[in-house]
Amino acid sequence: MTLFSLPYLYSLRKSQWLSTQELERRQWKKFHALLSHAYKNVPYYRILFKDHGICPDDIRTRADVSLIPITTKAMLQSVPFEDLLARDVRLEQCIERRTSGTSGRPLRIVLSQKEKDTQDFIQARAMLEHGMRLSDRRAVFVAPWQIPQHLYWFQRLGIWRKAYFSVFADIRTQFPVIEQFAPDCLAGTPALLKLIALEKEERKSKKLAPRTIFSSGDLLDQGTRQLIESVFHVKVVDMYGSLEFGYMAWECPDGHKGYHLNMESVLMEFLRDEQTNSDEQTGEVICTSLHSYAMPLIRYRLGDFCVPYESSCPCGRGLPLIKLVAGRTNDTVKLPGGRVVTPQALADTMVEFAGMVQQFKIIQEQKGSISVEIIKGKEFQSNTVAGIDENLRRVLGSDVVINLKIVHTIENDPSGKRRAIVSRMPSS
Repeated sequence: MTLFSLPYLYSLRKSQWLSTQELERRQWKKFHALLSHAYKNVPYYRILFKDHGICPDDIRTRADVSLIPITTKAMLQSVPFEDLLARDVRLEQCIERRTSGTSGRPLRIVLSQKEKDTQDFIQARAMLEHGMRLSDRRAVFVAPWQIPQHLYWFQRLGIWRKAYFSVFADIRTQFPVIEQFAPDCLAGTPALLKLIALEKEERKSKKLAPRTIFSSGDLLDQGTRQLIESVFHVKVVDMYGSLEFGYMAWECPDGHKGYHLNMESVLMEFLRDEQTNSDEQTGEVICTSLHSYAMPLIRYRLGDFCVPYESSCPCGRGLPLIKLVAGRTNDTVKLPGGRVVTPQALADTMVEFAGMVQQFKIIQEQKGSISVEIIKGKEFQSNTVAGIDENLRRVLGSDVVINLKIVHTIENDPSGKRRAIVSRMPSS
């Protein structure tokens, strides 16, 4: 962290109240500056632009953005890594991350320290808007290799304090340590927060009483939200982000009407998929990071579905709204006849079983069938399995084979995530 970050945080808290038109003007200026930088300094984009007969000056309006080819993870992995970096980048001064590699091949992401600071303070704005204080103690759950080895200078002064816990460790073992830390804030994936809530309920713990709870890293379904909120008596704030882009959107503090998009840091497009089974205008997310100059990501296919709002937010913020984060495109369920069901649509079928099911996982390995693993909850009844089967058939249809199985444990991803909807179908 550098001193530049503090005034940047102040400017972010002010800019959210600008008009959408002014934010769009500023966003476009950043976008065009990034295009020029990438064209001049990054071999991958210079070749991509020339191969398609365009240059930054050809991108004059929003409509012209579609002239720039979409970049995919596979495309970035197919070229020499050094061709993705700006020519003046010094790797030893940068921060490297790797995507989870669920496809079998993780992608290396490079950020300068300033770019990392920018991502951190984009996140900080959302948390502060939801009542978190700079002096609050935060419990964060990450993979062991993501735990920092030292404190930042400001943490030694009692600012932005964090205690890190492993996503791989048993919550029953960690719970007393979390209690002892007494966090003002909990931050983790929806499934992990649910497990903490269940453990708190089981122990009848009164000591663990955070003022704020932030969910990110996976789809937050309504059943999980309701359970966490009923145990902690605190509203869960969902934040949408990715390793490549940091936090991109966050729920509005005024009534949770949608997710405010961080226009200052990302340009987001929504490509409509006509086969998606949804009454909403669900779109596939295409992103450009407006501050990533070390390793630019321009019109990058992120692999998510979102539903944008057409209207402005009544809270008065100029940041546009995303109505819903509908899940990962590679975890859609593919049905006979070509129909596709988003993870959100499947998760919604499980809402009424929140008390009956402690944890569930829906897995597809073949087009005509799905498997459903269920861990019983306290309110599990003899007709719970039949009810789940009926709800799923309303969404999937009668021609899909549904194999429901009651289990004692559900396997986590190698990254430690507990994904509720998983497709193992070939991407083709």
